[in-house]
Amino acid sequence: MRIKLLLLLVTLTTGCRSTISVRELQLSPPTLMVAQKSPLPLSLIVDGQKVPATLSVLVANEDRGGKLGDTQVFVERDLKRAFENYFSWVEAVPLGKKSDKAGLEVDVRIDRVEIVVVGGGMGFAEMTWSLGMRQTGSNEYLFSYAGKSKSEPTQNPDFALRSALENAIADLFHAYTEKDVHATVLKLGVPG
Repeated sequence: MRIKLLLLLVTLTTGCRSTISVRELQLSPPTLMVAQKSPLPLSLIVDGQKVPATLSVLVANEDRGGKLGDTQVFVERDLKRAFENYFSWVEAVPLGKKSDKAGLEVDVRIDRVEIVVVGGGMGFAEMTWSLGMRQTGSNEYLFSYAGKSKSEPTQNPDFALRSALENAIADLFHAYTEKDVHATVLKLGVPG
């Protein structure tokens, strides 16, 4: 088993294995339960310029041909599922398509995904990304987050990438609750 895991990491880091799909990673990040969900509709904006369908996975700051595919699934499925713990109604909409409901909009950007090799066939994935939440029609964010989330050390690139994405969601909601954003959102009420 150790040899198989080592081979997986080596193939991603040498560029022989071209793409790992977010769709196949099946994220299961930890999420908090809240006493009251916001009745405001939440729209996750899927912008292909900020979250391209495929991202290069750098290895030690080099592009060796490895890719993270179906990246927009992170927004459409995984962030949507996480925000459903805080909001009664959440949808993912393509940039330029207006939601039928005014409420809150979330912009997401993924800047970088990298495998950091630490030796002995071990490494971890790192994702640099940001998110901003604003009221529909506003240019000002009422919550903004930027972070660099890391996976657990491993020899398995699928696990490393899944863990980095799960930890990204956990890091986001740690900041969301630490800044008590949900209480602010609940005070906004239902738009007229």
